[in-house]
Amino acid sequence: MRYYIALFISILLGLTLELISLSNYLEPFRPHFLLMIVLFWLYSTKKQFSIGSAWAVGILMDIALIYPLGINGLTFAITAYITKRNNKWLSRLSITEISAAFAGFYILQIVLSLVINNMMGQTTGFNFWVFGSVVSSTLLWPLVYTLLYELCYILKITSR
Repeated sequence: MRYYIALFISILLGLTLELISLSNYLEPFRPHFLLMIVLFWLYSTKKQFSIGSAWAVGILMDIALIYPLGINGLTFAITAYITKRNNKWLSRLSITEISAAFAGFYILQIVLSLVINNMMGQTTGFNFWVFGSVVSSTLLWPLVYTLLYELCYILKITSR
Protein backbone atom coordinates (compact mmCIF):
# COMPACT_ATOMS: atom_id res chain seq x y z
CA MET A 1 0.00 0.00 0.00
CA ARG A 2 2.87 2.38 0.79
CA TYR A 3 4.24 1.78 -2.72
CA TYR A 4 0.99 2.92 -4.32
CA ILE A 5 0.78 6.00 -2.09
CA ALA A 6 4.36 7.00 -3.00
CA LEU A 7 3.68 6.30 -6.67
CA PHE A 8 0.46 8.34 -6.69
CA ILE A 9 2.04 11.28 -4.85
CA SER A 10 5.11 11.34 -7.10
CA ILE A 11 3.06 11.17 -10.30
CA LEU A 12 0.71 13.87 -9.03
CA LEU A 13 3.69 16.07 -8.15
CA GLY A 14 5.29 15.44 -11.55
CA LEU A 15 2.05 16.30 -13.34
CA THR A 16 1.71 19.47 -11.26
CA LEU A 17 5.26 20.50 -12.17
CA GLU A 18 4.46 19.89 -15.85
CA LEU A 19 1.36 22.13 -15.58
CA ILE A 20 3.06 25.12 -13.93
CA SER A 21 3.44 27.90 -16.46
CA LEU A 22 6.86 29.40 -17.03
CA SER A 23 7.93 32.57 -18.77
CA ASN A 24 8.64 32.45 -22.49
CA TYR A 25 12.37 32.55 -21.77
CA LEU A 26 12.33 29.59 -19.37
CA GLU A 27 9.81 27.39 -21.20
CA PRO A 28 12.41 25.77 -23.52
CA PHE A 29 14.33 24.66 -20.44
CA ARG A 30 11.40 22.99 -18.64
CA PRO A 31 12.59 19.59 -17.42
CA HIS A 32 10.59 16.48 -18.27
CA PHE A 33 9.50 15.92 -14.67
CA LEU A 34 6.88 13.25 -15.28
CA LEU A 35 9.15 11.25 -17.57
CA MET A 36 11.91 11.42 -14.94
CA ILE A 37 9.51 10.08 -12.31
CA VAL A 38 8.37 7.29 -14.63
CA LEU A 39 12.01 6.44 -15.33
CA PHE A 40 12.71 6.25 -11.60
CA TRP A 41 9.88 3.80 -10.97
CA LEU A 42 10.85 1.75 -14.03
CA TYR A 43 14.47 1.65 -12.94
CA SER A 44 13.85 1.08 -9.24
CA THR A 45 11.15 -1.57 -9.27
CA LYS A 46 11.36 -4.89 -11.01
CA LYS A 47 7.74 -5.82 -11.58
CA GLN A 48 5.43 -3.32 -9.90
CA PHE A 49 5.73 -0.55 -12.50
CA SER A 50 5.33 -1.93 -16.01
CA ILE A 51 5.04 -0.82 -19.61
CA GLY A 52 1.27 -0.52 -19.22
CA SER A 53 1.71 1.69 -16.16
CA ALA A 54 4.06 3.97 -18.06
CA TRP A 55 1.62 4.12 -20.96
CA ALA A 56 -1.23 5.07 -18.59
CA VAL A 57 0.85 7.88 -17.05
CA GLY A 58 1.65 9.13 -20.57
CA ILE A 59 -2.05 9.15 -21.48
CA LEU A 60 -2.78 11.01 -18.25
CA MET A 61 -0.18 13.60 -19.25
CA ASP A 62 -1.74 13.91 -22.72
CA ILE A 63 -5.14 14.57 -21.17
CA ALA A 64 -3.85 17.04 -18.57
CA LEU A 65 -1.75 19.04 -21.02
CA ILE A 66 -4.29 18.82 -23.87
CA TYR A 67 -1.84 17.10 -26.22
CA PRO A 68 -2.98 14.83 -29.04
CA LEU A 69 -3.99 11.62 -27.32
CA GLY A 70 -1.23 9.06 -27.40
CA ILE A 71 1.93 11.09 -27.99
CA ASN A 72 3.25 10.81 -24.47
CA GLY A 73 1.61 7.42 -23.98
CA LEU A 74 3.64 6.06 -26.90
CA THR A 75 6.82 7.77 -25.72
CA PHE A 76 6.44 6.51 -22.17
CA ALA A 77 5.67 2.96 -23.37
CA ILE A 78 8.76 2.90 -25.62
CA THR A 79 10.81 4.28 -22.75
CA ALA A 80 9.45 1.62 -20.41
CA TYR A 81 10.23 -1.17 -22.85
CA ILE A 82 13.82 -0.02 -23.41
CA THR A 83 14.39 0.53 -19.68
CA LYS A 84 12.96 -2.84 -18.65
CA ARG A 85 14.86 -4.60 -21.42
CA ASN A 86 18.19 -3.06 -20.33
CA ASN A 87 17.61 -3.05 -16.57
CA LYS A 88 20.62 -5.28 -15.80
CA TRP A 89 22.92 -3.07 -17.83
CA LEU A 90 21.52 0.09 -16.25
CA SER A 91 21.99 -1.30 -12.74
CA ARG A 92 25.77 -1.37 -13.30
CA LEU A 93 25.97 2.33 -14.18
CA SER A 94 26.55 5.23 -11.82
CA ILE A 95 23.87 7.86 -11.35
CA THR A 96 25.60 10.31 -13.71
CA GLU A 97 25.96 7.65 -16.40
CA ILE A 98 22.28 6.79 -16.03
CA SER A 99 21.47 10.47 -16.34
CA ALA A 100 23.34 10.62 -19.65
CA ALA A 101 21.67 7.39 -20.85
CA PHE A 102 18.23 8.75 -20.01
CA ALA A 103 18.94 11.88 -22.06
CA GLY A 104 18.09 9.76 -25.08
CA PHE A 105 14.57 9.27 -23.72
CA TYR A 106 14.10 13.01 -23.34
CA ILE A 107 15.22 13.48 -26.95
CA LEU A 108 12.84 10.69 -28.02
CA GLN A 109 9.93 12.49 -26.38
CA ILE A 110 10.76 15.75 -28.17
CA VAL A 111 11.29 14.13 -31.58
CA LEU A 112 8.10 12.04 -31.40
CA SER A 113 6.10 15.10 -30.38
CA LEU A 114 7.50 17.11 -33.29
CA VAL A 115 6.91 14.32 -35.82
CA ILE A 116 3.35 13.55 -34.70
CA ASN A 117 2.42 17.23 -34.52
CA ASN A 118 3.79 17.78 -38.04
CA MET A 119 1.84 14.76 -39.30
CA MET A 120 -1.32 16.29 -37.84
CA GLY A 121 -0.67 19.55 -39.65
CA GLN A 122 0.40 21.55 -36.62
CA THR A 123 3.71 22.55 -38.14
CA THR A 124 6.11 24.62 -36.16
CA GLY A 125 9.51 25.84 -37.18
CA PHE A 126 12.35 23.83 -35.70
CA ASN A 127 13.91 25.63 -32.79
CA PHE A 128 17.21 24.41 -31.40
CA TRP A 129 16.24 25.70 -27.95
CA VAL A 130 13.72 22.86 -27.64
CA PHE A 131 16.68 20.70 -26.60
CA GLY A 132 17.27 22.92 -23.56
CA SER A 133 14.83 20.71 -21.72
CA VAL A 134 17.11 17.73 -22.39
CA VAL A 135 19.99 19.52 -20.70
CA SER A 136 17.91 20.61 -17.71
CA SER A 137 16.38 17.12 -17.33
CA THR A 138 19.79 15.49 -17.51
CA LEU A 139 21.17 17.84 -14.87
CA LEU A 140 18.14 17.44 -12.61
CA TRP A 141 17.95 13.62 -12.79
CA PRO A 142 20.36 12.98 -9.87
CA LEU A 143 18.27 15.26 -7.63
CA VAL A 144 14.97 13.63 -8.65
CA TYR A 145 16.47 10.17 -8.20
CA THR A 146 17.85 11.01 -4.76
CA LEU A 147 14.57 12.54 -3.53
CA LEU A 148 12.47 9.60 -4.72
CA TYR A 149 15.00 7.10 -3.39
CA GLU A 150 14.86 8.78 0.03
CA LEU A 151 11.05 8.70 -0.10
CA CYS A 152 11.21 4.96 -0.75
CA TYR A 153 13.69 4.54 2.08
CA ILE A 154 11.50 6.48 4.54
CA LEU A 155 8.39 4.50 3.55
CA LYS A 156 10.40 1.24 3.55
CA ILE A 157 9.53 0.43 -0.04
CA THR A 158 11.76 -2.33 -1.34
CA SER A 159 13.38 -1.69 -4.67
CA ARG A 160 15.32 -3.81 -7.10
